[in-house]
Amino acid sequence: MAGKRVLRVKNVNNSSEVVDASLGEVPELSVHALQNSDDIPKDQESLDLLVVDDSSADGNHFDLIQKVRAVPNAAFVPIIVFSDSKESYEAGLRKAGVTAPFFILQIATSKEEFQNLLAQILEIEFPNSKIVAKPHVRFKADVDIINAFISSTVSTLVTMAKCEKVEVLSMSPLKAGEELRFDYWASIEIVSKFFDGEMGLGFSTETIKSIYSKIVGSEGAVDESAMPGAVGELANVIYGGTKQVLNSKGHLLEKALPILNLIPTIITFDKKNPIIVLKMRSDSGEFSLLIKAFERKD
Repeated sequence: MAGKRVLRVKNVNNSSEVVDASLGEVPELSVHALQNSDDIPKDQESLDLLVVDDSSADGNHFDLIQKVRAVPNAAFVPIIVFSDSKESYEAGLRKAGVTAPFFILQIATSKEEFQNLLAQILEIEFPNSKIVAKPHVRFKADVDIINAFISSTVSTLVTMAKCEKVEVLSMSPLKAGEELRFDYWASIEIVSKFFDGEMGLGFSTETIKSIYSKIVGSEGAVDESAMPGAVGELANVIYGGTKQVLNSKGHLLEKALPILNLIPTIITFDKKNPIIVLKMRSDSGEFSLLIKAFERKD
């Protein structure tokens, strides 16, 4: 079994012994203490789980959890929280914009129940237990997938639209109550061995006009009726480049279904299927790249 990387916010309470004992039973687990945002790994290694022993000690740790999820390799990392009030803590997570997958356990949760959840999330087995590893709900939009989409988007706009500079301005999950509006939108639903989801491209009229004029080599007026097709073609090319990179790493993207909206599109928060929003800028204007991970039960 490959090593699994776990971040842990530890407080002294009734759940600490359960967490200590369980994490200590599996030598392949690499556990790192997390006390403040300075302890959050900034590298590109995989992060498999965040465990918060107790929700009530220091402001419920919402800010710290948000900062962990803001790191590209932790955008969809599962979270286990021990809380004495599951309903209010879940409401707090939602309000803070923290999306699934997260699991909230009672502070008095038994060792067997906690280990069963660990086995499902991390696909591990405990030497002294009959608990068998069985995948639960997995979100596999990891750093490889996000970076592949970014690099393919950049290379596509540089090559097709002759953009001299394309960069990521920000990356964050779409939060409850937020919505994004696009004049032109194209998306591709994706099925693969490790990741089911959707990639979307959203443009304002001004930005896609500038990009399209560069694609066709026209400095003057452009045919607006052709721009929806141009957005769809960009999405297809970006997906093709992403697929080539990811399949070389064993992700095995199996099929894709293009979806083209010819009218202004509104993207809203989806609590079951988290959406990562990458706001990007080129010399033709700003646009958005969205990556959605579908809830997956294997």
